[in-house]
Amino acid sequence: MATRLRTQYQLAFALAALVPVAVLGLVEFALFRRALPEREQAVLDDHLRLADLLASNLRYELNLVLEPVQKAADPRSALTRLRSAEQDGALARLMSTTPLFRHLLLVDGRRRVTASAKPTLWRGRVLPASVFPTTGAAGPVYYSSVFASIYDGAPLAAIAVAYPTFERGALVSLLDLGAIESQVRSQSTADRQIWVVDRTGHTLAHSQGQLALSGAVPTELPPVRQVLKNRRGTARYEQPVDSDRVEQLAAFAPIAGTDWGVVVTSPARAALADPLVGLQRFAAGLLFVAAAAVGFAYWLSERISRPLQQLSEQMQNQALAAPTAQVGPPMPTAPALELQVLIDSFGAMRERIGAEAEANRRLLANLTAEKDKLELVIEAIAEGVLVYDSSGRLRTANRALWSLLDSPPGELAHWRTLRLRDALGEPVAPERTVFERAVREGNLASDLYRLEGSGAQPRVLQITAAPLRTGEGELLGGVAVLRDITAQKESERLREDFVATLTHDLRTPLLAAVQTLGFTLDGQYGPLSDGQQQILLAVIESHRELLGLVESLLTIYRYEAGRMRLRKEPTDLAAFVAQGIEELRPLAQSRNQTLLVEVSGPLPPVPCDRQQLRRVLVNLVDNALKFTPAGGRVHLRLEPFEGAVRVAVRDTGRGIPPEKSVLLFVRFAQAESYATGTGLGLYLCRQVVEAHGGRIWAESEPGLGSTFYFTLPLAEGP
Repeated sequence: MATRLRTQYQLAFALAALVPVAVLGLVEFALFRRALPEREQAVLDDHLRLADLLASNLRYELNLVLEPVQKAADPRSALTRLRSAEQDGALARLMSTTPLFRHLLLVDGRRRVTASAKPTLWRGRVLPASVFPTTGAAGPVYYSSVFASIYDGAPLAAIAVAYPTFERGALVSLLDLGAIESQVRSQSTADRQIWVVDRTGHTLAHSQGQLALSGAVPTELPPVRQVLKNRRGTARYEQPVDSDRVEQLAAFAPIAGTDWGVVVTSPARAALADPLVGLQRFAAGLLFVAAAAVGFAYWLSERISRPLQQLSEQMQNQALAAPTAQVGPPMPTAPALELQVLIDSFGAMRERIGAEAEANRRLLANLTAEKDKLELVIEAIAEGVLVYDSSGRLRTANRALWSLLDSPPGELAHWRTLRLRDALGEPVAPERTVFERAVREGNLASDLYRLEGSGAQPRVLQITAAPLRTGEGELLGGVAVLRDITAQKESERLREDFVATLTHDLRTPLLAAVQTLGFTLDGQYGPLSDGQQQILLAVIESHRELLGLVESLLTIYRYEAGRMRLRKEPTDLAAFVAQGIEELRPLAQSRNQTLLVEVSGPLPPVPCDRQQLRRVLVNLVDNALKFTPAGGRVHLRLEPFEGAVRVAVRDTGRGIPPEKSVLLFVRFAQAESYATGTGLGLYLCRQVVEAHGGRIWAESEPGLGSTFYFTLPLAEGP
């Protein structure tokens, strides 16, 4: 391990040295590649300027030849009036005006020399056909293609001037191509070649010489083809050389007024010679820097990694030694102050680890003892106790829980496997159980459930759950206590059955009495005095209140016994509430009270039992009107709320003290400010709302009125 660490340090330092060098090399290479097109274009521009310069110079030299010849060929010149012998002398004098003249001849229409600056050589000779233009060619001046001398085969070129027409004769200037070639050679280099070509593509002059008449510049080459079309420009092309093809950079320019042109070429690699040399030198320097950097990196890594290697070996030995060991081999020394501080710190840490290990061992023993005590306490509790983590997995359970569940220890792995049902016998969704609510809300939660087991009758359990946290407040899970209250519930059921039977038996005679008193009040049994009518009205009202109490008791019994079946149907809650309020509006108007309904936005249909929901609405609004003084206001508001519709009933009455508000929804309990009635109305409201899967609560401040809220979920519960 330590050797590998040392090797890793060496590799890391080497990479740290090589990476900048490699990046620098890549950048330089990228710049070189980026500069290639610019360099090639610069070479092409230089070639074009040189071609233009040579074409201009040659045009000037040719004008020196052409001007005296044109004057001599003028029909009005003295040459036309001289005899043949005198014409030879005149031609000799003209020939001396410029070194570009090689010979000056006067020929007839059959190309036969009739006069010559050197009569002994050319008189009577017939010139080649290429000296004259073809029949019908326009123009008084003709620049011939290259041709061989009839004496020594040397390459010649001629400028023929009509005398006065080419059909009758011409003055022919034979040019000294050596003079043109000397100008071309003066502008050439080892890599740069210059060509002067005639109208057929043959060489008039070349920077290397000896190429005239050889056809060394074929017309198939792109720059030659372009210049023969009297075009000026640059070109890139590939030229076969031996068995390879070499890319060439070329520029071409025509010689104005002639059929000739100048071509300048050089290999493309020659344009990159200087940058390549610079790149090679840079690469050599870069390699030297890389080698030096690697050497320095190796030396530096050795100075750092060797002490680290020794320190790593010490740490491995410490890790394998006994926790309480405080004495070890001597600690290494390091040349760097930072490493020495690290080594000294490790030595101090090694001494401290032994002391802390002993302290941890004592702490672990104490924790184990406390854990054993806690398990004994949990086992001694008569109710079932289970501890679960935040995901619901069972961590600890006592023997009473397994006895309660009629299952062997360890069979229950997750509280979700408990088959729990609500008071109506419907399965309870996991998120609605006290296990989940305690963890999610962080508060104590308690509720009644029916547990389906192996027995014939399900058990009724009172389950109370609380969140389990660390000292820092981190949530670990929860702890739940399960108490079997089946016998208690059975006793309550017998009592409630008795009350239900009694109230049911009371309902029939009460209905009969109310109907009979109603018939009497209507005068079916004879006329009544005003006093008698008032007495009968009071008796009927009392009977109706008693009948309402009986109806409430029967309804509550059905809910608690799980025998109430809701007939839910999609309901437009806004229209339903508005209709119910209209029934209570006369009561509000009789007390000079304002009754308002507000709907916050469009509400989706709500599945509910309309008859049971009407009980809740009438009860809450009637209570609000009852405890709101004359001139007060009762405000109903409907709004979406967390996947449900929330209904709020707010009054401007006296309000409810905080210590009394917790008793509002308990059976037979009343707040002091609501000390009228039986104490069953709000309890019945709670039963109806919770049966719908909703929640009901109240908020109040003494002197500022009260607000009762209840929610109805938009989706059907499980």
